[in-house]
Amino acid sequence: MSYCLNPACPHPVNAPDAFTCVACESPLLLKQRYQAVKLLGEAGCCRTFEGIDRERPGDRVAIKQYLLVDFSSLGEDLGDRDELDRIRNLFEKEARRWQIVGQHPQIPTVRAYFCDERALYLIQEYVEGHTLHHLDQPHPYTEAQIRQFLANILPVLKYIHDSGVIHRDIKPNNLLQKPDGDLLLIDFGISRDLADRLSQTGLFVDEGYAAPEMRFRQVYPASDLFSLGVTCLVLLTQERTDHLYDPLQGRWMWREYLQQKRTDVSDRLAHLLNKLVNHSINKRYQSAQEVLEDLQQLEAATIPTAEIASSRAETASSTPPTPGSNPEEAIAPKTWQPLHQIDAHDGWVWSVAFSPDGQLLASGSSDRTIVFWDPETGQRR
Repeated sequence: MSYCLNPACPHPVNAPDAFTCVACESPLLLKQRYQAVKLLGEAGCCRTFEGIDRERPGDRVAIKQYLLVDFSSLGEDLGDRDELDRIRNLFEKEARRWQIVGQHPQIPTVRAYFCDERALYLIQEYVEGHTLHHLDQPHPYTEAQIRQFLANILPVLKYIHDSGVIHRDIKPNNLLQKPDGDLLLIDFGISRDLADRLSQTGLFVDEGYAAPEMRFRQVYPASDLFSLGVTCLVLLTQERTDHLYDPLQGRWMWREYLQQKRTDVSDRLAHLLNKLVNHSINKRYQSAQEVLEDLQQLEAATIPTAEIASSRAETASSTPPTPGSNPEEAIAPKTWQPLHQIDAHDGWVWSVAFSPDGQLLASGSSDRTIVFWDPETGQRR
């Protein structure tokens, strides 16, 4: 079929070979080339269509349409002509940036961009797959899956940030998994300057994933990292974002949700995620590279249990027992009993040491603080 791009059209579905809409007489081809066939979704002033490129038979495209006017009143007033020209110039500048970052294999390629009297258009390659929001995931993500997800998407964020582009709208709906398992970053949000001029048309980002500073139209690479962190929390818990944050206590409750389900993640991963979603931008990760470095340290510190067991088995088989000894006892792991859990640092704890008399415990952290503890009570001194 052919789908009419006029949002005020009462009957947008047309025959596949139609060139003009039967209901509203609007032309059905963009630039005499691109034809919409299906409405995929809409948010604010942006609508996304599946389409075809008539100059390249069989080539499917994604058509993004940014409306310039409010069609709810069916009015003809296009506003100030100079302002519309400014909007178009800003859009073309933004689209050129998208075209550059679209050279990355995990970002859809931009084929074309243009404007008409009613809307701005972005033509991208169509990628088959499902977003993480719609993926049939019977169980929440495990820690290993979250680490793999971060290792997959963080290099893409580093690439776009190094190119001077900020995504602005990272969430499960904008992460597309292809049938072969590859993950793509889709649907970039528009710049602040352009959003300011289109705000009256209802453009918005998903507030559940948006960093606090975005409410004041401030955006930084750390804003994308905040949204990525919230995405991880949703994948881990399969809960809505408004269930994971307690505004009265001013803190995230995601770990409590995990523990209620009798599951959890390591303290190191929890620290990484909490730093991603810190509401204070100064306490948040500032770059994707920083997160990657901590993730690599986390991976290095995580030794699979199977590898440990294999190593022990090899040691036992290669080392002959001494006379009178039991081989099983020789390799039996030592047991220990935790006495207290201490928590006073904002960063990872890298070192601990007891005083010579054993009456004092000191812990040093990546947050550049040293804290002293009473080993008997676990209380801070």
